[in-house]
Amino acid sequence: MCDLAGELTFAEQLTLIEELTGSWSLPERNVAEEDDDGLDFIGKASGYYDCEPATSLEEIRKYHSDSKWVAGRVAARQAISVATGSSRSPMEAIMYCMFALPHSLGGFNCGPLKPNYKIVLTGKASMLSGLPYVIADAYLPRFKAIIEYNGSYHDESTIRRRDEARALGLMSMNVDVYRLNDLQLKDAAALESVARTLYRRKQIQFSPRARAYASKCPELLRELRQAVGLGN
Repeated sequence: MCDLAGELTFAEQLTLIEELTGSWSLPERNVAEEDDDGLDFIGKASGYYDCEPATSLEEIRKYHSDSKWVAGRVAARQAISVATGSSRSPMEAIMYCMFALPHSLGGFNCGPLKPNYKIVLTGKASMLSGLPYVIADAYLPRFKAIIEYNGSYHDESTIRRRDEARALGLMSMNVDVYRLNDLQLKDAAALESVARTLYRRKQIQFSPRARAYASKCPELLRELRQAVGLGN
């Protein structure tokens, strides 16, 4: 990571950290030219493989701290300090970055963000949902809210009913659930609207004072999408 940082943009550094610490990996070739329909990444939004994490965010931070003279160490410092890690898809990685990063970097400053967070349900919530616990894509403890990426398969009736029951159980514990889809992950204004709702429901003012935030936010989203091969 540090060795490459000097050659990468900030968004590319972030998504590389997410890829190394997450359970997904981008193919090295053009997915559009891939003929093997049996490969995991076929049909997925950004063409990724499911895989085991190559490392952890803690290990990356330790390496960065211990490697005083590695080329790219300074260039990697900011991305390593703000990364969340442990995403399960490129779309989750984008979601994590947009909501966790501070306003000064173009994010919504909703952190801290806890990825793949286990919430044990109360008796009532378990009865409503039919589940003993849930694993949230991302939990925002400051807002007592969950944000989740829902791919197209969530539109299937059985999965949609499961999601609704799950959300009902969480809401009985006063945990808000926000589901984001592919269209929203293309639109900085749509994502910001969700962030503003989070702030408003907790009676916190959403007022980015960072210089050039209005341009940094859509630019961050655009660069994150390009970094994982999603384009504009």
